[in-house]
Amino acid sequence: METTITINAIQEKVSTAGKPYFLITTDKGIISCWDTVMANVLKASIGKAVNAEIAEKGQFKNIKKILPEFQTQRVGTEQNAQVVQKYVDNFAAARAVKNQSYFISYAKDVFCALVAIKLPTESYSDVVKQSVGIVQEIAKNFQ
Repeated sequence: METTITINAIQEKVSTAGKPYFLITTDKGIISCWDTVMANVLKASIGKAVNAEIAEKGQFKNIKKILPEFQTQRVGTEQNAQVVQKYVDNFAAARAVKNQSYFISYAKDVFCALVAIKLPTESYSDVVKQSVGIVQEIAKNFQ
């Protein structure tokens, strides 16, 4: 279970098998820790809140992992505004590329319809220009 605990005190103990462990007094009760490196990190955090993964087995609680500090961001901050603006800019660019793809497809469809009618009297490039012009004129009506 992931939770935030406040470290109040740490005591070093030795198990009946001779293995060292630590009893950590927290705002959530007493929790054990069997990892010396992790216990040393927690010693440096006495009086502070720590995010940790805690395993419960019966009546015992054991710290399994120290998690990275969770930093909340307030809505309306400048950093949030920059993230939102970046998203809006990316969305606008993606929409422009997608629209271009649609317009090319539409112009191709119009070209296929016109080429059968105008081919003997007009060149391919003229029919392409007419097809693109028709699609551009239609697109203006939807902006």
